[in-house]
Amino acid sequence: MSFPALNCHFEPLPVIPGAAPNLVRHSKIKNIMIKLLPSMLIALSLFLTGCVERLITVDTSPAGALVWLNGREIGNAPVTVPFTWYGQYEVVLRKDGFQALKTSRKADAPFYQWPPLDLFAECLLPLTLTDHHHWHFQLAEQKLADPNSLIQRAQSLRRDTLIIR
Repeated sequence: MSFPALNCHFEPLPVIPGAAPNLVRHSKIKNIMIKLLPSMLIALSLFLTGCVERLITVDTSPAGALVWLNGREIGNAPVTVPFTWYGQYEVVLRKDGFQALKTSRKADAPFYQWPPLDLFAECLLPLTLTDHHHWHFQLAEQKLADPNSLIQRAQSLRRDTLIIR
């Protein structure tokens, strides 16, 4: 049998004398299924890919502080960034008129990111899970030093260093 439009030609299955025709067909189908199984598993895995989206939002009062996360500038608060690793993060915040704040915060993993559950969340669930950490910081106003007391402290320090020599 031939299909010229598809550029295909099929030969009928050979008939083995003494063998039942169904056994021949079943063994051929079994061989075809064994050959197709890896391809079908790969195709199925493309449709069952899971995903976990990890986000950190840094918010400040007052808004607009410049935010550094682990030594990398990420923008002005409020700002949301994706992250990969759970654990301790160093946060540095700066805004004119306010005291700079250097602190650390911990991003804890949710239960679906614990082994072996993480395999299912990352690879097998056909939906996206979102792990969103929201960190809020209160900035303190910068107190300007009284110029007279600053001069007095400087003179006192100068006297102390001259006495030591």
